Amino acid sequence: MFQRFILPTLKRLVTLIPVALGVCLLTFLLLHVAPGDPVRLALGDKASAEAIATRRHEWGLDKPLWVQFLDFVVGIFHGDLGDSITLNEPTATAIAQRLPPTLLLMAGGTLIGIVLALPLAILSTKKIGGFFDEFMRVFVALLQGIPSFVLGTFVIILFGLQLKWMPVGGYGTTLMDHLVSIVLPSITIGIGLIPVLFRGFRQAILDSLESDSVAFGKAKGLPDGLLKRDYVIRPAAVDTVNLIGLQLGSLVGGVVIVENVFAIPGMGNLMMSAILSRDFPLVQGVVIVFAALVTVIYLLTDICYTALDPRGSMS
Repeated sequence: MFQRFILPTLKRLVTLIPVALGVCLLTFLLLHVAPGDPVRLALGDKASAEAIATRRHEWGLDKPLWVQFLDFVVGIFHGDLGDSITLNEPTATAIAQRLPPTLLLMAGGTLIGIVLALPLAILSTKKIGGFFDEFMRVFVALLQGIPSFVLGTFVIILFGLQLKWMPVGGYGTTLMDHLVSIVLPSITIGIGLIPVLFRGFRQAILDSLESDSVAFGKAKGLPDGLLKRDYVIRPAAVDTVNLIGLQLGSLVGGVVIVENVFAIPGMGNLMMSAILSRDFPLVQGVVIVFAALVTVIYLLTDICYTALDPRGSMS
């Protein structure tokens, strides 16, 4: 138990520290070499030199870059991500308010992607090389080339404006409002996940069909339904766990786009506004949280895969 789960988990958690520091350093440097001055953006072009100097001192922007970065890193280990320049509140508070919509959207989009892709993959493998199989392979190839903002626009026009089934933007105030408002964004993310999930699950089924366990089941004379369920679909589903985890981790970029298309007040929306306003502490805080979130997702994926497949082991 210790060597299989606990020790690898601790090792993976330790790797979170250098990853977070590396991401933070890269983001810090990119922000500071980019054009634009956050103080001038906040005070306006007509602000006096004295007012600008005072504000830069208040925000700590007059310190050397290495001191600013060191202050931020020390703050992270104390649970302090600094104060947002534009929101006039702690960065951690702003992130805590925007994190739930993002998590809900990622979970909803992944669930819809699985529900759509996996049955299609099962149907496709009923007759390898048949019409439906070939149609799906062409369809997912075309679907993969469509950008997220195009999918989002199509979903808005079809389900929001034409059919009027769902609201096309916003997040509402009640839990029911929240759940309803993420349906269309989740559909957008789910559709975008279909190509990768479909290909992964289809290949896993094909690998299972060629396994020794299937040949053994056929030799025992097991019914086709039982054989496919226990010796094909179930092992293929276990093998797909890693793929699903990887897709969850890579959803960050898609979430940023989809949240802005549908005006969802999540982490992606917060990041875009922080970048445009050159809010250094807020951008750094969001990136750090995203990096930690991706690492945790990969860690949980390893744990789930190891628990479902006794042959697997966490790296």
